[in-house]
Amino acid sequence: MHRNGRAIRRVIHHEQGRGRKRISLTSILFVIAIVSFVSFGALYRALFASINLSENQGIDRRESSPIIKSVNTGKDHNMLHNINPIDIPEKKVMPGQSYYGIVDKNIPSPRDTLKSIYNLTKVKFSQSPTLGKHRPDADVIMSMVYGYKLEQIVIFITSLVETGYQGDIVIGTGKDPDEEMKDFFNFYAENHHLVVYELPLKCCCPRAGHPCHVLNMYEGINENIPQSSWQKLKDHRTKRLAAVIRYEYYYEWSMLYQSKSRILVSDGRDVYFQRDPFQQLPYEDMEAHIIMADSGPPPDPSKPLVPMVIEESIPDYNWIKEAYKGTSTIEDVKHLTVSCSGTTLGGQPAMVMYTSAMVHQYDYSVKILGYADNFDQAYHNVILHKHLLPYATENATKVELFESGSPMNPLIRTLGVELKFRNKKKSLQEIQELGGLWLNSSGEELFINRDGSIPAVIHQADRHPQIKIMLYRRSAMEISRWSREKAKALLQEANTLEEKLRSYQD
Repeated sequence: MHRNGRAIRRVIHHEQGRGRKRISLTSILFVIAIVSFVSFGALYRALFASINLSENQGIDRRESSPIIKSVNTGKDHNMLHNINPIDIPEKKVMPGQSYYGIVDKNIPSPRDTLKSIYNLTKVKFSQSPTLGKHRPDADVIMSMVYGYKLEQIVIFITSLVETGYQGDIVIGTGKDPDEEMKDFFNFYAENHHLVVYELPLKCCCPRAGHPCHVLNMYEGINENIPQSSWQKLKDHRTKRLAAVIRYEYYYEWSMLYQSKSRILVSDGRDVYFQRDPFQQLPYEDMEAHIIMADSGPPPDPSKPLVPMVIEESIPDYNWIKEAYKGTSTIEDVKHLTVSCSGTTLGGQPAMVMYTSAMVHQYDYSVKILGYADNFDQAYHNVILHKHLLPYATENATKVELFESGSPMNPLIRTLGVELKFRNKKKSLQEIQELGGLWLNSSGEELFINRDGSIPAVIHQADRHPQIKIMLYRRSAMEISRWSREKAKALLQEANTLEEKLRSYQD
């Protein structure tokens, strides 16, 4: 368009210079010819791009997949070019919509960053599992459970196995677990493909919620230096919480799998499974796909039962505002849907890109602030809404945001806001009557979606006391074979909570 404008101005100037009061017919025809030629070229390029897009495989399977026809993922934003994300803040990503990753491939991976810092030619992940073995061609579910006790994670693992899931389960835990936890890990490593990493974190306290450095995660070498050898690399990042460190491990663990593997990265303490999540995917080929879930409806019960936006969630708003202080980021995204970083699913190439982007956003935020905090939720939402996911394949990465509990989302149900704030003083029966939650009265599953489908993954269900009682009792049953004392303690907690709830309702 700038070239067209310059051509028109040149002709007008030429004619005016000759003292003419109107442009000659010849000049008008000349301008029309220029504009037509340029416009035809633009049309040709757009047509050629659309043909290429339709021929690309592994991006969108809606035409060929019999499953996806029942899942409305909304309008696609087919942005395959390297557009500056800052220029497109109005492209809303709402539940059921999707976009293609548009960031150039050159975002540095965690290993590339180390090569640059330490002047190395090669870097490798130097840690091995304490128990179990990775199967590169398997599906895998990963979780960081550092600092948690056995009774806090037993439901995560046992409920997953009970679905018939046959993939790998990879967890990162603390050093020197107690005897009951060791027995539990050994059993599931031998019989159910559990892979356990006892993480060498150096923290101020050996519990979750304290900042840490990672010891001996990488080795590096500069092959251009004669007689050089592999050396342990010091953690160059500031101390950070395990909630942030986990993405560094998720990246490396994802690198151990093949491109056809499907990967779920998940919270561990407040997640349990009702179905194998990989049996309910909308695509057969997940290589270029990342699926995210929203955080549920807004906390204000007077507002409609629709996904909340960032400015309605005080924690999310403040995290993003702080993590990207001094930039326009919070203003760009505050009107967009909150996505929960606790459960994210994708193909192996896409998950490598997502976890790499999460680590990169951490590094970017630290440059802005000079310090680190628990901003993983901020990074996740900024990656989603600013379209910051690099290409997973030669073509693109497709990111999709599904509404929790809707017919569009048979995978993940996120209940935290809905149970803890929106319906804080309501019984489960009252919540069900409002249409926000359905309890399954018959069968093993605790929850069903509004359309009667069974969500595979339940996240944050322990935010309501009645459900917490159910989970305590189920955990007690599962843990009893490993520790009768812990089972008894869980039952006691359930009974105490039930008494408090009864007195509160009376």
